[in-house]
Formats: sequence, structure tokens, C-alpha cells
Amino acid sequence: VMIYFRQETNRRIIERFSRCLRPGGFLFLGHSETLQDLSEQFLPVHYQGGFYYRLRRELPPAPAPVAKAPPEPPEAVAAPAVLPLAPPLLPAPVELEVDELLLEAQQAFEREEFAVAEKKFESILNQQQGHEQALLGMGFIRANQERYAEAVDFCAQALAANDLLAEAYFLQGLIFELQDEIDAAIEEYRKALLLDMNFIMPHYNLSRIYHHLGRSKEARRELNNTLGLLERAADETGIPYSGGVSRAVFLEICRGDVGLLEAKP
Repeated sequence: VMIYFRQETNRRIIERFSRCLRPGGFLFLGHSETLQDLSEQFLPVHYQGGFYYRLRRELPPAPAPVAKAPPEPPEAVAAPAVLPLAPPLLPAPVELEVDELLLEAQQAFEREEFAVAEKKFESILNQQQGHEQALLGMGFIRANQERYAEAVDFCAQALAANDLLAEAYFLQGLIFELQDEIDAAIEEYRKALLLDMNFIMPHYNLSRIYHHLGRSKEARRELNNTLGLLERAADETGIPYSGGVSRAVFLEICRGDVGLLEAKP
């Protein structure tokens, strides 16, 4: 039931569970729940397409404080002959530049300016080799170029950096779908939704797949989920990974799809 609570409430709940469990104990959540951004006390354990959590082992107890000898009288302490040099100035952090590059790259990708986006993602990876969002962006670009093996490799690197990255599972689903491996695509889209039930595109892609497979009930369910999320989104919102489609246009597309489903016997 954690999906119904606020983040701060969930943090307190998980903190209490962590105090109840033995070190290394297991915590099972609902299928749409995750500890991402809630706690760092648990490690995810993946099993047969799902995952649960294991409490980290206790840290060793802190060493007992060592009694210190009483300080010498001031006259017995010699003043240093030379003051230590000030530490050298560190180079300015690059996080702000990386953040700006990432935003520009993602915006270029949504405009389908793939060459521009690729250069910016590569610039980020030159600074931070394991940057998960830049790896993911490169994977999406390679998938759009039908260079699927490279797309899979970038996706694997992003998941190695963060195996709870919903967008990476969505990308894997997209790659499978583009190669007509439909069962595998469904599985990956469902993994993405296990991590983020508010991720619009996996819902929509599943609705299309189920429609083509003649699974009308499941198609309607996923299309209703898509519409519900779109109706709650802000008016000027662009829908991530939709190819730059705006919320208003996407709503029209989905309402048209509803009509097609209702017309189908």
C-alpha cells in the first residue's frame, strides 16, 4: 500500500522495517513498489524477472575511544617554524556543465536531431564514462538507427550503472519490438512498469501490442492507463520517448485508439 503514501511517510515505514529485520533479512514489496529514493539500507535481489530486497549487513561496531594523555603545558609545545602551505585550488566541478549538456541532448533527441544529441551524449561520457542517462541516450539513438547490437550494449552499460533504471528496460523492450520479438518486448515493458507505474510509453506500447495480438481486454486496460496518466499531466508537457509528441496530440491519438478498440467486435 506504499503507493498511496507520501515519500516522507514511506521513508519512516522503511526505516522501521529495517530496524525489525535481522541483518541480511528480506523485504518483499508490492509489484508496483520500489525503494528507489526511499532507502539505501537495502540491496535489490533479482529473481525470475522480478526483484525483492535484502537488508545490508550490519557495519562493525565503532572502536572504543582511546584515552588520551593529558596535554603538555603550553611552554613545552614548540611553535612550528614554518606555517604549512595552503592546499592547492581544486578544479571547478563539472556537474553543472554535464547537467546542461544532458538537458540539451535530451531536448535534441526529442526533436529527432539525433546527430546533435549524439555529440552531446558523447561529450558527457568523455567526462563521466558511466553516466547512466548518457549511456541510455546513446542506446536510444542506436536503436533509431537500427544498430541494435550497439543499442543493446549501451543499454547493458546503463543497467550495470543502475539496474533499477526503468527507461533502460523500456529501451530493451523497444529493441525487442523493433526486431519482432514480441514476447520478450512485453516482458521488458512490464519490468519498466514494475519500477515506474507512471511511465507512459510502456503502457501505450503494450496497448498497441495487445491490440495486434487480439488481446482486447489487456489492450483496453493499458490504453486506459495511458489516458489516465496523460489527463493528469500538465497541459504543455512533452511526453518522454514519444518522438516529441505533445500531451494534447497524444491525447487525441489515444482517444482515436479507444474508438478503434470499441469498434472491434
